Amino acid sequence: VLLGHGENSIYLINQELRSLELANTKITPVIADIQDKEHLDFLMQRYQPDIVYHAAAHKHVPLMEWNPTEAVKNNIYGTYNV
Repeated sequence: VLLGHGENSIYLINQELRSLELANTKITPVIADIQDKEHLDFLMQRYQPDIVYHAAAHKHVPLMEWNPTEAVKNNIYGTYNV
Protein backbone atom coordinates (compact mmCIF):
# COMPACT_ATOMS: atom_id res chain seq x y z
CA VAL A 1 0.00 0.00 0.00
CA LEU A 2 1.46 3.34 -1.07
CA LEU A 3 -0.20 5.96 1.11
CA GLY A 4 0.45 9.62 0.58
CA HIS A 5 -1.14 13.03 0.66
CA GLY A 6 0.48 14.18 -2.57
CA GLU A 7 -1.24 12.87 -5.67
CA ASN A 8 1.79 13.39 -7.89
CA SER A 9 4.29 11.61 -5.66
CA ILE A 10 2.03 8.57 -5.21
CA TYR A 11 1.35 8.44 -8.95
CA LEU A 12 5.07 8.53 -9.78
CA ILE A 13 6.15 5.85 -7.29
CA ASN A 14 3.19 3.69 -8.32
CA GLN A 15 4.24 3.93 -11.98
CA GLU A 16 7.87 3.20 -11.13
CA LEU A 17 7.07 0.12 -9.05
CA ARG A 18 4.61 -1.22 -11.63
CA SER A 19 7.26 -0.90 -14.33
CA LEU A 20 9.44 -3.32 -12.37
CA GLU A 21 6.85 -6.08 -12.89
CA LEU A 22 7.40 -7.55 -9.44
CA ALA A 23 5.98 -11.07 -9.27
CA ASN A 24 3.44 -11.76 -6.51
CA THR A 25 3.37 -8.09 -5.51
CA LYS A 26 0.12 -6.17 -5.35
CA ILE A 27 0.55 -2.40 -5.36
CA THR A 28 -2.32 -0.28 -4.07
CA PRO A 29 -2.00 3.53 -4.28
CA VAL A 30 -4.01 5.40 -1.63
CA ILE A 31 -4.39 9.15 -1.25
CA ALA A 32 -4.90 10.08 2.40
CA ASP A 33 -3.77 12.56 5.03
CA ILE A 34 -2.05 11.17 8.14
CA GLN A 35 -3.65 14.02 10.09
CA ASP A 36 -7.06 12.40 9.46
CA LYS A 37 -6.97 9.82 12.26
CA GLU A 38 -10.37 8.25 11.49
CA HIS A 39 -9.47 7.67 7.84
CA LEU A 40 -6.03 6.37 8.79
CA ASP A 41 -7.59 3.96 11.32
CA PHE A 42 -9.98 2.74 8.61
CA LEU A 43 -7.11 2.18 6.17
CA MET A 44 -5.01 0.34 8.77
CA GLN A 45 -7.96 -1.98 9.49
CA ARG A 46 -8.66 -2.46 5.80
CA TYR A 47 -5.11 -3.30 4.72
CA GLN A 48 -3.67 -4.56 8.04
CA PRO A 49 -0.01 -3.91 7.21
CA ASP A 50 2.63 -5.89 9.09
CA ILE A 51 5.24 -3.16 8.59
CA VAL A 52 4.77 0.59 8.17
CA TYR A 53 7.49 2.86 6.81
CA HIS A 54 6.59 6.40 7.80
CA ALA A 55 8.26 9.18 5.82
CA ALA A 56 5.55 11.84 5.83
CA ALA A 57 7.36 14.45 7.90
CA HIS A 58 7.91 17.94 6.56
CA LYS A 59 11.66 18.08 6.06
CA HIS A 60 12.47 21.65 5.00
CA VAL A 61 13.26 23.21 8.37
CA PRO A 62 13.52 26.86 7.24
CA LEU A 63 10.13 26.62 5.53
CA MET A 64 8.59 24.94 8.57
CA GLU A 65 9.96 27.67 10.82
CA TRP A 66 7.66 29.99 8.87
CA ASN A 67 4.77 27.51 9.23
CA PRO A 68 5.12 25.99 12.71
CA THR A 69 1.46 25.08 13.06
CA GLU A 70 1.55 22.89 9.96
CA ALA A 71 4.86 21.37 11.02
CA VAL A 72 3.43 20.36 14.40
CA LYS A 73 0.16 19.06 12.91
CA ASN A 74 1.92 16.90 10.35
CA ASN A 75 5.17 15.92 12.04
CA ILE A 76 3.87 15.36 15.57
CA TYR A 77 0.16 14.60 15.37
CA GLY A 78 0.44 12.83 12.03
CA THR A 79 3.27 10.65 13.33
CA TYR A 80 1.21 9.84 16.44
CA ASN A 81 -1.69 8.76 14.22
CA VAL A 82 0.53 6.46 12.19
